[in-house]
Amino acid sequence: MSTQVNTLAHREMEDSALMAEYADALAACLDGPREQVGERLVRAFLRFWEDPELRPQLVEIFRSAFTSDAGAALLRDFMSTQIYVRVAAKLKVPPSDLKQAAQLLGVPPLNFNTGASQVWGVIMLRYVLRIEPIASTPVDELVGLLAPTIQRYLGGYSVSV
Repeated sequence: MSTQVNTLAHREMEDSALMAEYADALAACLDGPREQVGERLVRAFLRFWEDPELRPQLVEIFRSAFTSDAGAALLRDFMSTQIYVRVAAKLKVPPSDLKQAAQLLGVPPLNFNTGASQVWGVIMLRYVLRIEPIASTPVDELVGLLAPTIQRYLGGYSVSV
């Protein structure tokens, strides 16, 4: 039993470290012209998911969000806390949550959720369910389809980084 607990604890630490790295990559998308933030965010998401070493771990985290309370808590923490803490660090302001980050960037909080739903929908269809044609669509084509939508949701932020 103790070996199983240690294995689970180790797995949680690995998942948390990966999610922290993922959040840092997303926060880094604030660098550069704000007119291109949609493209940078979509490319950052897809870069992680396209990595053959990371994808199995990411798929497992994503699937576990739908099959266990602990998995849902991990993904919820990532989507509602970790990303915004890293955005705040990137902007050199005190740690924030969704509402504070939205206010700071001048973007309605709902826009963060709707933008995330677009990307997570693609993640689900492409990497978890592997539904064609999205599963085999070239990354650049997906970026071209998604980036304008994400840009519309998030592109209005008003803080220079």
